[in-house]
Amino acid sequence: MTNTSPAESRPSHSDGDRGPRLDTEVGRADLVTFLTELLVAFGTEATVTVTANDEGDLVGEITGAGLGRLIGPRGGVVTAIEELCRTRLQHVAAGGSTPRFRLDIGGYRAGRRESLELLTDETVKKVVESGLPHVLDVTMSSERKLVHDRVAASETGATTRSEGDDPTRRVVVLPPA
Repeated sequence: MTNTSPAESRPSHSDGDRGPRLDTEVGRADLVTFLTELLVAFGTEATVTVTANDEGDLVGEITGAGLGRLIGPRGGVVTAIEELCRTRLQHVAAGGSTPRFRLDIGGYRAGRRESLELLTDETVKKVVESGLPHVLDVTMSSERKLVHDRVAASETGATTRSEGDDPTRRVVVLPPA
């Protein structure tokens, strides 16, 4: 019988010499417990689901009523909870690499993605028609990436650049050259 630690599993596909990758099922089970205990601390009744996708990354979802406090203004609290979960995975991995983790609460991130895609498409159309650049509101890095990727895929010739420093970094959509 071989005794293995939770961090021993398949090697990481992107983490170099960090050591064995945390077993996805161990990470998944730990995050369900961690998030459930967090909900108790918040005094919130909700359902926690953590699944692994085809790449072995973990995707968490919290569903229920009255989850606004867990989302926070502009998604700030859900982002903080997601970071706590990543820190928890690093602790459980004990120096090994960890699966990526993404959290959505009450469908906020899915809805935000749809809104950003629509805003990006409308902005590209305006920029191409007017020939003038347009500065979007401040967004998180993952949202800026979505905008950059969406504009690049639009095949309109419009381009993007980021300006400023976090936490006030913005995307500028530029007309075709």
